[in-house]
Amino acid sequence: MSNNTYSSDKGFPRDFIIANLMGPNVVSIFNELCADKLPAGDDAQICDLGCGAGLSSLAITAACEGCIHAIDSWNTPEQNRERFDRFSFGNRIVAVQADAPVLPYDEGYFDTLICLDSYNYFGRAEGVIDQVASYVKKGGKLFMGISGIKRDATEDDMKVFGLSWSEEQMDFIRTLDYWKSLFERSESVRVDSIYEMRCHESAWRDWLACDNEYAVGDRAACEAGAIDMMCTIGVELTRIA
Repeated sequence: MSNNTYSSDKGFPRDFIIANLMGPNVVSIFNELCADKLPAGDDAQICDLGCGAGLSSLAITAACEGCIHAIDSWNTPEQNRERFDRFSFGNRIVAVQADAPVLPYDEGYFDTLICLDSYNYFGRAEGVIDQVASYVKKGGKLFMGISGIKRDATEDDMKVFGLSWSEEQMDFIRTLDYWKSLFERSESVRVDSIYEMRCHESAWRDWLACDNEYAVGDRAACEAGAIDMMCTIGVELTRIA
């Protein structure tokens, strides 16, 4: 465990978290999903894929001693380094701008890969999980927190979701059974666990409290009941081939 003041059990300042969210609270999702399942040792290489503004990378760094690779396609390394340096974590986090699933790393480079609230944007096609898993050592873990939906949306459901999101945007939101089936068809990974996360509602409430324009836009659907129709899906995989 890091000795840094901002360790995962004490938490980061709430105003800092709220100000830097790009979706449901990834710190809460990380803490429930895998904060106690990270590899030990300062030589561990951990990928934070789709790190956004770097909140998840900070939480991961506070929870372990390894090197964190904070990878995002939108936020530049310079933007994220400013946040990492604020908590004196800049020397342990490598900020990288890259598009998933193609990454600038060799096969098997990472001990663990974590992807919070972003996999559903690029990983729905058959075979993507095999490409993502190829960057993890055989026997290594992949952890994902995925925004999902409890059932396929009906026409009545879309009246609620449509208050904030288009049909095209709703295509990113799939059921737990969809993800389970997709991952189970892969010969590269084993599904160790897939479940609805307890932090779902609180993580979304934190997001809706933001002044972020996207959070403001999400409020209409959520206030009409969308949160209850959705879920946050926790996934634990192991690379086997």
